[in-house]
Amino acid sequence: MRMRKKSNGEQRKKLLSSLSCESIVGFTDKIEKIYGNNNPLRIEIGCGKGDFIRAKSVQEPNYNYLAIEKISDVCVLAIENYARSRGLGDLAKNGGWEAPDGTIYPLDSDPIEFTNEQKGNVRFMVGDAAQLL
Repeated sequence: MRMRKKSNGEQRKKLLSSLSCESIVGFTDKIEKIYGNNNPLRIEIGCGKGDFIRAKSVQEPNYNYLAIEKISDVCVLAIENYARSRGLGDLAKNGGWEAPDGTIYPLDSDPIEFTNEQKGNVRFMVGDAAQLL
């Protein structure tokens, strides 16, 4: 089944972009900066809505995870689901993102900055796994 295009998907992805990475190029050289540690990296290709990677990251917290999804709208859902599971907030009723303290970040806001502790051990990337090679 094909997923419908997400309303304001790119803006939603931008708001939570501190949970994602833009490029696989040079990624392994930046692991400490991206995750705040040097734990071994595991990659999930085709993360879908992120259910598996969320469960795995809790089961094995001594690994860093990179979840790659080719379809941007699907990746947006995975990022939002992960942020929700980390207690970082939820979609705001009138658009944007609502933090646990009630702060609402409109869709046109700058990306929300989270600490490495808040981000946990998963990052997301929109891209084609064929580019890994």
